[in-house]
Amino acid sequence: MDRLLAATGASKVDVVTHSMGGLSSRYYAKNLEGSGKIDAWVSLAGPNHGTDWANGCGYTSCFEMRIGSAFLTSLNSGDETPGTPRYGTWWSPCDTIINPDSSVSLSGATNTQAACLGHNAIGSDPTVYGQVRDFING
Repeated sequence: MDRLLAATGASKVDVVTHSMGGLSSRYYAKNLEGSGKIDAWVSLAGPNHGTDWANGCGYTSCFEMRIGSAFLTSLNSGDETPGTPRYGTWWSPCDTIINPDSSVSLSGATNTQAACLGHNAIGSDPTVYGQVRDFING
């Protein structure tokens, strides 16, 4: 982030994430003093409160995405949307990777239900794109 800010001369960045990218960027905002460097933060299909899909995977990233994991318990403790960034999440009722659907929403964020889209399709849907663009420019 610091190199990006230095290279552009901007004072803050907009962060748009998909899936687990939302977790790592929230960790940055909350635990690595990154919230002051973010203007708008967007999560598309992020397993913010875990997903049962991760139970079938043995990688560290999957352990962290499991419902009730130590990582998520810590990340979600206290303020789920710390600092001054504008937080927005998008989720789909047809996403078979993020279960339950309610996992995506964050307290303090603008939480938006998308149309019936698959896990990866949410990132290329024109309607979601327009909504995210408007949120960031808001």
